[in-house]
Amino acid sequence: MATSASFDWTLNRDQIIKAALQKLGVVQTGDGNDPTANQITDAATALNLMVKSWQNKGVFLWTVEWVTKTLSASDEVTGTDSSVYTCIRSHTSAASNRPVTGANWSTCWRLRGSTGGVWATATSYSSIGDFAVDADTIGIEQAFLRSNYYDDTPLEIISRETYQSLSDKSTTGDPSHLFFDNRLTPQIFLWPIPTDTTDVLHVQRVRMLEDFDASGNTADFPVRWLRALIYGLAADLADDYKRPIDEFDRLFAKADKLFEEAKGGDKAVSDSDFISPAFP
Repeated sequence: MATSASFDWTLNRDQIIKAALQKLGVVQTGDGNDPTANQITDAATALNLMVKSWQNKGVFLWTVEWVTKTLSASDEVTGTDSSVYTCIRSHTSAASNRPVTGANWSTCWRLRGSTGGVWATATSYSSIGDFAVDADTIGIEQAFLRSNYYDDTPLEIISRETYQSLSDKSTTGDPSHLFFDNRLTPQIFLWPIPTDTTDVLHVQRVRMLEDFDASGNTADFPVRWLRALIYGLAADLADDYKRPIDEFDRLFAKADKLFEEAKGGDKAVSDSDFISPAFP
């Protein structure tokens, strides 16, 4: 007998929901009936909430990827005193940060530069040392700076507290530290502020898990997580469907066991058997 030579079998959002509702007895297995539109809508909300909460438990091993950023020279402008100022923090200009009459100008500018353009309000000015990253980025695992196309310098990833404690954030030189500011618009800060615009930053980021937006969406998970998704959703919906406490306990215990097994499989791959590739 010939094997299929296929490895792409999975379940989509509505199939996961139907399987979870079957575990609850809301939809009967084998009767050919599908969940109602309202059941699908409610379960889809619960499924997305569950997946989002799983990210707090470190469920994102397969969402780690390398990205690059080519550094760009900082903007320079002429201040109200006719001196040239270099941007040391990316920002949108306003009267409060105009050099040198703005009350907060020294947060964004330093007296250094050679060719200053005309300063304008409501303009995006950028520093070579900090920049926004993709909005779905939730963490940075590793980073290095590549110079001259082959010289790689690892960067130490530091916390917000360590970055804030740096005595002079406008120091320039070869970067040795990276701070990831994980806000609604995530941002990276390099220290010292680099001076070489030919350098390329390589960052290993952790991205968010993708949403279940439509019926045909498949999980942003390896297939070994499918049973954990089904039982996790069933346990989450058990209270909504007024299932007995003993049934809830059984589903919750099963869901927790499958979650730990799936997560443990990921750790086994990454911690012992996985061969880490060289820097890209």
